[in-house]
Amino acid sequence: MPKKQTHYDVIVIGAGPAGFASAIRCAQLGLKTACIDNWRNKKGQSRLGGSHLNTGGVASMTLLESAKIYHQLTHGIAEHGIYAEAISIDLPLMIQRKDKIIDEIAHKMADLFVHHKIDHIQAKGRLLNTRQVEITTVDSQTHSILDAEHIILATGSNPIKLPCAPIDNEFIIDPIAALNLDTVPKKLAIIGAGVVGLELASIWNRLGAETILLEAQENFLSLLDQQISGEAYRVYQQQGLDLRLGARVISAKKGNIKVTVDYQDQEGTHTLRVDKLIVACGRKPNTGDLAAPEADLLLDENGYVHVDDNCRTNLPGVYAIGDLTLLGPMLAHKGIEEGVFVAELIAGLHNPINYDNLPSVIYTEPEIAWV
Repeated sequence: MPKKQTHYDVIVIGAGPAGFASAIRCAQLGLKTACIDNWRNKKGQSRLGGSHLNTGGVASMTLLESAKIYHQLTHGIAEHGIYAEAISIDLPLMIQRKDKIIDEIAHKMADLFVHHKIDHIQAKGRLLNTRQVEITTVDSQTHSILDAEHIILATGSNPIKLPCAPIDNEFIIDPIAALNLDTVPKKLAIIGAGVVGLELASIWNRLGAETILLEAQENFLSLLDQQISGEAYRVYQQQGLDLRLGARVISAKKGNIKVTVDYQDQEGTHTLRVDKLIVACGRKPNTGDLAAPEADLLLDENGYVHVDDNCRTNLPGVYAIGDLTLLGPMLAHKGIEEGVFVAELIAGLHNPINYDNLPSVIYTEPEIAWV
């Protein structure tokens, strides 16, 4: 029986866009590479791609495409001289199509790992020191230690939770559950009118839900050029989105069949009763148990890994990429760029990233992009 490999040139923790791209590029450059990832799909099956593929951007874009087709058939098709009757939604089938596309992409990613001879280790990884990673298998919870010359941290991020709106994923739900509903809510509220909130609103509004967005900030999409954000606000309102700015949610309580939401704005306190409440107020880095305390990995007060301009952490030979750092926006293509950059840096190549030229995007209809 061949001895199980425990030493690598590079170990990557995380197989989302950043980790996957980094592992592939490391292998292409001749580095013996392992990628540790513990993502499971709804069926409990191991899947590469992280949140971007499984519950984020790709999943959202797939459902939005279905929602756009339905909306066009029910609203704008007659002016083209095309008539259709008795159009209905089979939402479980729509979700099934989304899941099938995700599975197909994930299988292709796994094939690329095999092609490049990357060891895909289905486990939870934790940094022990500058050269060692502890792995814990998901099923048996057995522990073992791997070592490497270089370690790349790429564990991504997860949705922020709000104490005022405790998630039960039945009535008060997170963005992951919001992409897997089995019925279209009659009335839906979303906390947060940022990228994720707007993308989810674009889907459910087109599928027929009365959609209200509660945004605590007074300004809409404040990072954008003012002219673009103003035009986007106008377009979204024309599409039927109810955008309420300066609306700070103070409590959300589930009843028998409804959620009661209290929020404050400049005019006072208001109450909403909705069928579903989605909490989409941003993301935070997955660094809770990323490193053992004795590893002394430096984090800031919000849990982001401290890195220099070359994605190097305070530990020699340890890098952090993607959503774990404050270098650039939390976007998949930024993570991919960093993954390739770090792999090439380890191999002795240096092709620096110009973060000023990285585009940002919101996958609504119309899409919004800016640099």
